[in-house]
Amino acid sequence: MQKPPVLLGLDGKPLRAVKANHFTSGFDAASTGRRMKNFKPPSAAINGLVNGSLSRMRDRARDQVRNIPWMRRADRSFVANVVGNGIRPIPKGGDKAFREAVKEAWDMWAMEADADGRLDFYGLQALIVRSIYQSGEVLVRKMYRPTDDFNLLIPFQLKVLEADHLDHTFNMHLSNGGKIVQGIEFDNQDRIAAYHLWKEHPNEMIGVRDPARRVRIPANEIMHIFEVERPGQTRGFPKVASSILRMLDLMEYEDAELIRKKFAAYLTFFITSPADDERSVLDEEIAEALAGGDESKPFETDLEPGTGLYLDPGQEVKTAESADVGSNYDPFVKMNLRAAAAGADVMYEAMTGDLSGVNFSSIRWGLNESQRIWEQFQNQILVAQFCMPVWREFMVEAFKGGLFEAPDFAFNPRPYLKVKWLAPGWPYVNPQQEAAADKIAVRSGFISRTRVAGRRGYDITEIDDENAADLARANALGLLYDTDPRAVSNSGVMQNRESQDPDMAERESEDAAENAFIQPE
Repeated sequence: MQKPPVLLGLDGKPLRAVKANHFTSGFDAASTGRRMKNFKPPSAAINGLVNGSLSRMRDRARDQVRNIPWMRRADRSFVANVVGNGIRPIPKGGDKAFREAVKEAWDMWAMEADADGRLDFYGLQALIVRSIYQSGEVLVRKMYRPTDDFNLLIPFQLKVLEADHLDHTFNMHLSNGGKIVQGIEFDNQDRIAAYHLWKEHPNEMIGVRDPARRVRIPANEIMHIFEVERPGQTRGFPKVASSILRMLDLMEYEDAELIRKKFAAYLTFFITSPADDERSVLDEEIAEALAGGDESKPFETDLEPGTGLYLDPGQEVKTAESADVGSNYDPFVKMNLRAAAAGADVMYEAMTGDLSGVNFSSIRWGLNESQRIWEQFQNQILVAQFCMPVWREFMVEAFKGGLFEAPDFAFNPRPYLKVKWLAPGWPYVNPQQEAAADKIAVRSGFISRTRVAGRRGYDITEIDDENAADLARANALGLLYDTDPRAVSNSGVMQNRESQDPDMAERESEDAAENAFIQPE
């Protein structure tokens, strides 16, 4: 048998093999010393980590949002900031007439988008974000129904399903070379082919027929929406996952403090007497009743406010003094709530309503940071995974229904599918300063009016149309407002009015000539 070649070093001597454990880690995070020896997190892939934890995490996250006021407020704050009144589409394809027809059709369809008939399209957005926040993911099924039977504008609706319908414990290899991972079927090219869903919610109330039946739904009928945090991830997990344990510990601490104060408040006074006093037996009964030892004989007293007591010689009354929570209580609770808010992707102030110690600079910086997180969620998850697929499906069905004219749509639909999704705007923290800054940026050419309006949640074309209509109506009625910059300066001084009404100078000249004939000599 041929021997393996011998590797020589620079000095010409053979190199010796060195075992891997002989290398010393250059990073404290990888050390195995006293401080890190018990820190051994699992090295499993993301799907393996989620597979054994998903159901329990979902249940705990939902429970905390239901029962803990701070977590409920965090949930509502996140949904309100991401969705608000809805992320609206602004058609950008075709000519003006085409865009107006598409917008009119969308506005009508948005009212009947919900297959359950309870929400409009923007209400579905809020439901989807709330489901992702609590459950980590959500499913939306595309429903195609006859327009005659359901009296629909187009035969297309959306049905939102909880992630529980997708069985994360269903895993297997298929004979065609594909596989099923956590209820999601992949073909032999590793593309999503279908979703295997429970026909009914697996934990639905008693009386629903066949709740455990699983059905295969083609992938093109399902939108599976979740935040992808690691490559290859197939299922999402609650956004509040990192806050669950901390909030549980905090609530248990809160409960302990409340119970301690309640028991301390129950003990209002003690009657003490010498050990050899004949009333010692009565004192023992009182103590037993106060401690709840005999529920059949509760301790009763005729004492009322202002009552005077005559005590026997040697007896005295001592009042119970309740221990305070201490000066560290408030900082401790705030510290834990700040950590929980950070894990829940909301601001501490929004989660708790506590604005103590907040000034303009701090709240402005905090909002800027949070808005970047919310905008990322809007664009990469809600718009990319939900709004855009719905828009494409709506446009195809609306074209089939003849709701707009586009002769070449069937052959080349891409130019007509252009759309901009307008998210709800962020309100000014300091309107006077921020509006002045926007004005300077626009006048300096650093930003456009379109972008400024978009940041506030407005469509610049709608603003321009409304301004033109307002000015035309004011001119027709002979009205002049100081909000018209063409006629009144920023300081309230009248400008050249000819720019507002070109015929004004001619009318004023005619009036002056007419008045010259009636001037007294």
